[in-house]
Amino acid sequence: MFNQTKIISPIRHAMIFGLLSVCLFCLLGFYVFQLNEMAQDRNIIQNYKLKIIESAQANKNSEINFAQINSLGSIETLVQNLNFEPIGKINYIRILEPAMAIK
Repeated sequence: MFNQTKIISPIRHAMIFGLLSVCLFCLLGFYVFQLNEMAQDRNIIQNYKLKIIESAQANKNSEINFAQINSLGSIETLVQNLNFEPIGKINYIRILEPAMAIK
C-alpha cells in the first residue's frame, strides 16, 4: 500500500497563502493607521505646548503691567488727579448703651 501522509493540495495551499496575505495586509493597514494617529496626536501635543508657552508669556506680561499700574508712583498720581485731600483727624462715634431700633 502506499503511504498515507497528508499532502496539502495546491488549492488548499493557495487558500492558506491567500488568507495569510489578507491578514498581513490588514495588519499592515492597521499599523499605518496607528502611525498616522500617533503623528496627529504628536502635532496636537506640540500645539498645546506652544499655547501653554504663549499663555505663560502673556500671564507674565500681565503681571508686569499690573505691577506697573499699581505701583506707588502711579497711585499717587491718580490720587492727585482725583483731587483727594489728606485726612487730618478721625472722629469715631461712640455708642455707650446697647440700642435697638424699633419700627
